[in-house]
Amino acid sequence: MTEDIRSENFSRSRFYKKYHDEIEIFYDFLLNKKVPEKIIEKLINAFIKTDIMPTIENMSFIQLKTGISLKSLGLPASRYNPFAGGVAIGENDEVIKKVKGAPADLSETFKVSVKDREIWINDYLLSKPHAVGKNFEFFDFVRQNAKKTITKSELPNFLKEEIGSKGFSKILNEIGFKGEILKAFFPKRSKKRLIVYRGDNITWKDLEEAGVKIELFVKELELAHLKNNPK
Repeated sequence: MTEDIRSENFSRSRFYKKYHDEIEIFYDFLLNKKVPEKIIEKLINAFIKTDIMPTIENMSFIQLKTGISLKSLGLPASRYNPFAGGVAIGENDEVIKKVKGAPADLSETFKVSVKDREIWINDYLLSKPHAVGKNFEFFDFVRQNAKKTITKSELPNFLKEEIGSKGFSKILNEIGFKGEILKAFFPKRSKKRLIVYRGDNITWKDLEEAGVKIELFVKELELAHLKNNPK
């Protein structure tokens, strides 16, 4: 490592003590890939500021802060790094251009699908609701009425009876639509049981217009996948 990262103050820091092994592995891996030390330092400093474990998989969460992506470092992207096409590095290994919008080399949409009674968003397993029950049946009804304003009075009678006094948002939370994920796919919702499902496919532009915190959105998808598919 460079003198700054190997300084005595840094080695005594809480972050270094917490992630000592991860820092060494991360640094050595990138150095072996011939990534300039000043770029590696910039990445590690960004991890320090956000207090996120320094790993290749976690690069997506600091890219917006650093303008550095796996692709710009000549490394292959993975589904854990949705911003992989976001920047380019110039002749002097300086970040010279930041590209707005969706990466050109990755899917431009996030797609909801139901496979074997499981709800997926792209390659992320969001939830495994019971095939028979109000949560799954409610979501199925909502999908069939995408982009329409749905109120309780418009639900089929059997769903009204099953839902009872339960709020729409609570049902959606129970099948994985929480936080930024809920905000992304259900841009209109209220406590008076009114929701609008954006549809199975949303674009990067949709996320930006809805004010979705993209880094957090991706993190929530990853956590949901790990929870439901811990293999």
